[in-house]
Amino acid sequence: MKHWMPWILVALIALSGGALSAAWLSGSGPSEPPETEATWLDGGRVITDFDLIDQDETRFDNERLQGQWTFMFFGFTYCPDICPMSLAAMNHIESLLAETGDNEDLQVVFVSVDPERDTPERLAEYVSWFGEDYLGVTGEMERIEVLTRDLGIVHARHDTGDGDYQIDHSAQFLLINPDGHLQAIFRYPHEPESIASDFRQMRAYHEG
Repeated sequence: MKHWMPWILVALIALSGGALSAAWLSGSGPSEPPETEATWLDGGRVITDFDLIDQDETRFDNERLQGQWTFMFFGFTYCPDICPMSLAAMNHIESLLAETGDNEDLQVVFVSVDPERDTPERLAEYVSWFGEDYLGVTGEMERIEVLTRDLGIVHARHDTGDGDYQIDHSAQFLLINPDGHLQAIFRYPHEPESIASDFRQMRAYHEG
């Protein structure tokens, strides 16, 4: 039973953490565009100022979120299943969006919650497995937590023996609009066809 405890925690975070954070982020409750399964934050939510670096050791802050749509995901490169599965799903989502040209002005950002092991060099290699233009982002833990606390991302480190450790973390996709505001939350598990369809509606809705 003990062996399964961390993964039960991950499942609970994925299912309930996203819903709890969505309720907290949206205040009185989101107003959803018709037929979308994601949590839509009407008007978007301002993201607190943060200061991190990308895999090229270039500053990554709020300004880097403006002028395009951003899908953001939090995880770590030593993640055995949820992270690679989620990033593979994102690659599929992008492929679906490309069929209708809705992948223009779209960036994917993977933020590590394991800065001790996830160096910029390792992040560069890791994200390139899923998308050649994906961004890996890291920084000092206290700087990362400025963003995780603001966005309602839960993460917890636990030892697995022999000096090794794993990290349980929220697994939702966060959608940030071209104004740099949090626009929607897609809970885990990720269904590419549904997310692609929802994104098309959200983009059209935002653009009026």
